[in-house]
Amino acid sequence: MILDTAMNTVRVLLIDAGEAAPIRRSVNTGQAEQFRATRKATLSEGLEALQTPHFDVVLLNLSLPDASAAESVAKVLKMARGLPVIALVNEGETAKIAEALRLGAQDYVLKGCHCDSLIRTVQYAIERKRLVTEREHALRPVTKNEAQLIAHLSHESRNALACIRQFGKILVDGLAGELSGEQREYLGIMLENASKLRSVLDSALDGTPGPLEEYTNKNERLSKLET
Repeated sequence: MILDTAMNTVRVLLIDAGEAAPIRRSVNTGQAEQFRATRKATLSEGLEALQTPHFDVVLLNLSLPDASAAESVAKVLKMARGLPVIALVNEGETAKIAEALRLGAQDYVLKGCHCDSLIRTVQYAIERKRLVTEREHALRPVTKNEAQLIAHLSHESRNALACIRQFGKILVDGLAGELSGEQREYLGIMLENASKLRSVLDSALDGTPGPLEEYTNKNERLSKLET
C-alpha cells in the first residue's frame, strides 16, 4: 500500500460512471489527512489504472456499464494486488452487496451517503487490510534462508550451553577442587539460568520444551555436596 506520508494523503481509485461523485477530488478530513480521488468511468479504465501502484483503496460501483457486479469485483480484486476494495451500491441491492463481500470486498457504502460516512468506511477498510496483512505476514511459512539461519543459531546456542553444562559438571563433581559455599551458590545460579535459556531455545526453535534435565533438581544435588 502506498501512502503519501508527507502529505498524509490517501489515494483513492474511484471506478464509477455516475454523474454525482461520491467523493470530491480532494477532501480534507480535518485530521491532518486528505483523500485524493482519481475517477475512471468503466471497469476497463479502472483495471488499466490499477496497473500502476498509485492507490491505497478502490471504490467500485457495482453497476458499471461494461461488466456485471460479480465480474467487476472479481477482476478488480485480482488486479488490485491486496488493496482494500469497497463496493458502491444503490439502496436495496442486497444481492450485490452479499456477492461483493463473498468475493472479497472489504466493505460497501450506499451511493449518496454523507461524505463523513464514506471517509470513515475508507479509513476502516484500510486499517482492517493492514491488520490482516500483518497477521498473514506473521503466520507465513519460514523461508529456506530463514530456516537455515534458525538451524545455525540453534546449533551454536546449544553447543555453548552444552559447554556450560560440561564445565559446570566438572565444578559440581569437585574435579577442579573443593567449592566454597559462595562458589556453590554462584554455580547454582549459573546452571539455573543455563537451564532456563535452554528451555527457551527448545520452546522457541523446536516448539517443544526441553530443559537441561541433568540439572532440573540441581539445588537438591548441590545441597548434598560436602564442603
